[in-house]
Amino acid sequence: MNIKQRNKRIKTLRFDKNWKYVDIADQYNLSPERVSQICKQKENKEELLNSLKLRYKRRISNDISFEELMWDIKELSSPNRKQGVVARRKILITFLYDDLNLPFHHIGALLDRDHTSVISAYYND
Repeated sequence: MNIKQRNKRIKTLRFDKNWKYVDIADQYNLSPERVSQICKQKENKEELLNSLKLRYKRRISNDISFEELMWDIKELSSPNRKQGVVARRKILITFLYDDLNLPFHHIGALLDRDHTSVISAYYND
């Protein structure tokens, strides 16, 4: 197993299976700090989009499906501040964080934003 495959497996254990850093570190003979660093590395935006599309197919609300939001990702990641775009962006951020337990820095990478901008959008109306 090469390093890229190992890191991908570590992220899968952490985010999909909710393993603790210590348990993953024991499994791969790494320090918990190193596992934390690996998990915080930015993912390739395309990889992240594809894994999300495969993992989650249901309606987010009565008006919009996850797939419809994801196909709109170019507009949602643009600097556009129109009310409709901002509202859909907030729906997506809330969904990715609450339902998929995706960390703010991954959501930021997906939307071409700093994680602090994502946190602000999540907590503000």
